[in-house]
Amino acid sequence: MTAAESIRLSLNMITSLDGAISYHNRGSNLSCDVDRDRMHRLRRDADLVIVGSRTATSGRYWRDDFLRRHNAAGLPRIGVVSTSRWIAGEDVPHTLITTTTNVDANAELVIKAGGAIVDWPTALARMQELGYRNVLLEGGPTTLSGVASAVPINDLHLTIAPYLIGGKAERVICTHREDLSRYRLLNHQQVDDYIFLDFTRKSSCPTPS
Repeated sequence: MTAAESIRLSLNMITSLDGAISYHNRGSNLSCDVDRDRMHRLRRDADLVIVGSRTATSGRYWRDDFLRRHNAAGLPRIGVVSTSRWIAGEDVPHTLITTTTNVDANAELVIKAGGAIVDWPTALARMQELGYRNVLLEGGPTTLSGVASAVPINDLHLTIAPYLIGGKAERVICTHREDLSRYRLLNHQQVDDYIFLDFTRKSSCPTPS
């Protein structure tokens, strides 16, 4: 097992019935109180919550009281992915995950890996060295696609919202190549018209006939 593989990666996501991950460019517009409670529970169990810079600048991460309270206890709990100049919205400790070419990197902790794009195996190996063990991925699609194309994601937490949206909303993950990964259903729950699913990755995946 490599250093990167020793980190447990979890992905929390919400989609509409037709696979859209946002409405009017915000995933929170699909959410509900139960989904938000679930999100906070997952954050509580994570050493680091990773988000892309566009997602982070929406402001909600800097307003999350739980993340703010627990930052002071050790390593920063928010990890922001950015390959360009990054300025946090507020004075909240965070980890910046970026490339070796980013001369403007400025954060409490900076992890540099890769040239034009983030080298995720190297970045995760560095996180492992720093003591991170459970990492939660929350978006956006560019960040999730970069991670998924480079390393396996161990756990998926999926909320299906009871809406049809249409339009051209992005998928959760869009990579340059297809890679069939099989997951096992651990838990399922229905609250009102929302469905909450928890999956874990299977070690082997038979090829469909």
